[in-house]
Amino acid sequence: MKLLFCPECWDMVKLAQDLRSCACGDCVGKYLADDHHAVTNGRGYCLAINNHTLVPALMLIKEATKKGLDIEPPRVDCCVRAHGGLYNPRTTVDKTLSWQYLTGKRYADVKRTTTVEEMEGPEKAGLTD
Repeated sequence: MKLLFCPECWDMVKLAQDLRSCACGDCVGKYLADDHHAVTNGRGYCLAINNHTLVPALMLIKEATKKGLDIEPPRVDCCVRAHGGLYNPRTTVDKTLSWQYLTGKRYADVKRTTTVEEMEGPEKAGLTD
């Protein structure tokens, strides 16, 4: 899973195939059609969360919570990296990528909402009841 972190507004946003932006609109990016490669405008920072450690950790917490247990937080692999380059080969930078350039609207003028249907991740991973 790729996230963008904006040092201007301190917002963090998960990438998806539709264009996503931080709260101030400075950091913009999206996944490409293959859901592995991404394009960003190169602002802010990329955070990569290893899904192979995240999902088991969430499942462990879910089961412990059902049983009323308080467990030590499981470890999840995560790294912060530059946009593109040797350590982020599936992300490319397009400095012309911006919310206003692609939509003709300022980001602040567009209401951003995420529905459960758009997320799909928790249901597919069996993390919902």
